[in-house]
Amino acid sequence: MKEGDVAVTLTQTPSGSERDKGSSVTLTCKAEGNPLPTKLVLKQGDKILKSYDVGTDTTETYYILFEHTISSLSLDDSGTYKCEGRNTVNGVEKDNSATLDIVVIQAVDVTLAASNTSPARDESVTVTCTATGGRKPHSVELKKDTTTIKSHPADSGFCTEPDLYTLKCTFVTTAGYASGGTYECIGKNTVANTQVVTVTKSINISVSHPVEVTMTAARSGSTELSCSGDHVRICLYVITAIKYTDKGDYKCDGYNILPGQTAEQSDSAEVTLVPVKDVTVTLSTTQVSSSNEVPFGDPFNIRCSADGGRIPFYMKFEHTPPNGQASDVVLYNESLSIPSNVTVTEKENLLTYDYSVASSSYNHDGTYNCLSKNRGASNKEKSDSKSQEITVVKNVEINSVEDIEADYGTSFTFTILLNGGRSPHLVKLENTGSQIFNWQEDSDVCSGTNEMTCTKVVGNSDVNFGYDGDYTVTAQNRARDNAVKTDTKSFRVTVYKNVSAAINPVSAGSNTGVLIASGVAAVLFVVIIVFGIYILYLRRRQSHNNTAGNVVYVNTTPENLGEVKQSTEHKYDDVVLQVSPGEAAYINTAVQSPTVHVYNDVVLPTADDTPYDYARNALPVIIGGGVGGGVAFIAIAVIAVFFILKKVKTSRNKEYSPKNGTQIPYVSD
Repeated sequence: MKEGDVAVTLTQTPSGSERDKGSSVTLTCKAEGNPLPTKLVLKQGDKILKSYDVGTDTTETYYILFEHTISSLSLDDSGTYKCEGRNTVNGVEKDNSATLDIVVIQAVDVTLAASNTSPARDESVTVTCTATGGRKPHSVELKKDTTTIKSHPADSGFCTEPDLYTLKCTFVTTAGYASGGTYECIGKNTVANTQVVTVTKSINISVSHPVEVTMTAARSGSTELSCSGDHVRICLYVITAIKYTDKGDYKCDGYNILPGQTAEQSDSAEVTLVPVKDVTVTLSTTQVSSSNEVPFGDPFNIRCSADGGRIPFYMKFEHTPPNGQASDVVLYNESLSIPSNVTVTEKENLLTYDYSVASSSYNHDGTYNCLSKNRGASNKEKSDSKSQEITVVKNVEINSVEDIEADYGTSFTFTILLNGGRSPHLVKLENTGSQIFNWQEDSDVCSGTNEMTCTKVVGNSDVNFGYDGDYTVTAQNRARDNAVKTDTKSFRVTVYKNVSAAINPVSAGSNTGVLIASGVAAVLFVVIIVFGIYILYLRRRQSHNNTAGNVVYVNTTPENLGEVKQSTEHKYDDVVLQVSPGEAAYINTAVQSPTVHVYNDVVLPTADDTPYDYARNALPVIIGGGVGGGVAFIAIAVIAVFFILKKVKTSRNKEYSPKNGTQIPYVSD
């Protein structure tokens, strides 16, 4: 143990904090330290039970202790016991302590007495009930003829506490018809193992007087309607907790026969009881979270209840949306009959109205208030109201956005529609890292609350190819449980411009090869046409070497090939013979006899030649050459246009910088 420290313990034998009254207990108070502790004290509360003081001893560890025995525990021995130890080294004192509690247990004991058990009429009578126990009695009840008159702790001022273990309860009454009867005092307390002990004591009080009936109603405490009389009966009607159903007229009839008379005497009295209570309004909800949230589209209900005595005569329900004007409905007042949507429970003096929503929307956001009025005590008008906040929650949602096509130099507008509950708190539009707008910074861009419309107009002079590109919309709100929710949508903007007649000098240089290829295609087209005409000319020259009168092949199909002379008669489908211009030649053209014609241009093949159809063979050469050259020309022209347009698009995308809004040189890649 460290020099100067002191350790203190406090124990009891036998162990356990609860002791029966009359039992014994031994407390052991011990202090251990280095050097020997200089002081040891045992206390009960502030009362010193035993103490021990010594001087400084050696530097070794020592302890001091003493025992304190209580041979017969009383209720006064209950309390907290404390053992205190002290050590001193070089003039420095160190203290330590230990505590324990002792509770002395005694079953409750009850006494009941009256100042006079046979009082005269109108004489004051005091009934005293005393309950003592350890633990202290927790309940005392005074009854008359099995009806509770007063009770502790319900009735304040009924009992006093002369000491820690006693309740002294008094009831003072003026002797009358209601005063006589059997009085009982019931006391309760808790002993070991939470066992409840109950003790009852009783006395009889009798009051004599000729019959006389009176009835009174008291509003303070419990309401008592009493019939009083002597020698006949005593009746007492006690309403311990008055209810609205107790409203009504009460009548008491009394009868007796006076000494020496045979005629029955009677008397009666009436009283009207009207329970009064200032109106109280309560608002309750179903399908609404503890944080007053309702998911969008879900149903919810608000119930407005108003009770009071007299029954409420007025009820109003109103809804005030955020940043909006209140809309109220007077559901009921004195000049209106009770509507079907208001339930009246007369026995409970209760008005009830249910406001039900089948599918919540943003229109149901806001504050709901219920106000009611009644006439309470002394017929004075009273009112009460309650409010309930409702927040319709929904994750932020950006409506579908569509691509935008704009003409160069013509104004266009960005329009974004979104909704969310709670209202979105962030909306921004960006283009490839460049911010177009941010609602937090540009407050006039968006309008609305839960349903918002955001617009940004791009003026005529600003619209150029710099606005081409992909755009992203980002929105945030705080939805259910105030959690942050985010939604994003993307779209594209394309800016169009009619092609210009002007040629970009810088771009023209890069397209020289394309233009040369187009020229080559045109030359090739012309060469092929000329070549076809030349081939036709050579064929015709070769056939003119034949002389008239030779044997020739005149059939144009191989299966009918034969040798004939000009004068021989044959049938042929199609034969053309070449002789000298202006001479006659025989030609068979699908007839039985030859016909003589004069031709200026006849092709006559030799015997070694295959018959040649110039119309059929020369034309494909011309057509083939033309089509081939034309296709080549068109293909090269399309490629040229493609590269030119690509250069134009590359150039236009560099014409405008949206970041600084300035023109830059019109250049290509």
